[in-house]
Amino acid sequence: AAARRGVQQSVQINGPVPCAVARIAGYARFEVLLIARSRGAIQDLLGEVRSRGELSSDEHTAVDIDPISLL
Repeated sequence: AAARRGVQQSVQINGPVPCAVARIAGYARFEVLLIARSRGAIQDLLGEVRSRGELSSDEHTAVDIDPISLL
């Protein structure tokens, strides 16, 4: 639990907010921006969220690390 709190404290979470292009093909789009000094902190947090079943990879969910654009 202490390690988990350390990871959460090192990652700033902004959102969810509607994307600049809010709907595509009838699907609503939202963005959650994770900011950290290292990729490892974000990867650890995403791994934890996935292991709890709160984030799944499917045709409706995308995770983009180091996006070129936020549009």
